[in-house]
Amino acid sequence: MSLLLDPLLLVLVALTFLVAGTVKGVIGMGMPTVSLALLTATVGLPSAMALLLAPTIITNIWQALVGGHLGQILRRLWLFLLASTVTVWLGVSVLARVDVRWLSALLGVLIIYYALSGLFRLGGGAIMRHGRHAGAVNGALTG
Repeated sequence: MSLLLDPLLLVLVALTFLVAGTVKGVIGMGMPTVSLALLTATVGLPSAMALLLAPTIITNIWQALVGGHLGQILRRLWLFLLASTVTVWLGVSVLARVDVRWLSALLGVLIIYYALSGLFRLGGGAIMRHGRHAGAVNGALTG
């Protein structure tokens, strides 16, 4: 049976997004972060990343359009978006060549850092937020 048609897998993916959305609503931690961690445990890192593409893009576009401030958002984030778009190709190249075990370990470290920085208010984001080139640096890291 195909993985796409496996009812148990479909239920697990749906529950993952439900839990991730609930966590986002309750504590504000990013839905992609929570869902990526849970999906990676269920379907593996490459499949989890593929499953996250559409919901992440759709929700980001929806939020940008519904808020009525698209022009303001683009003026503020254009450098971030450009750097992210350019470096995503590098990220895809790395994903295709690096052993999934190393990528999964890196994902675990990053999620732990993300959780601890939010819990203990480490403030790394505040430093990057104020710098002149913060958008480019953050975009490049995101890509």
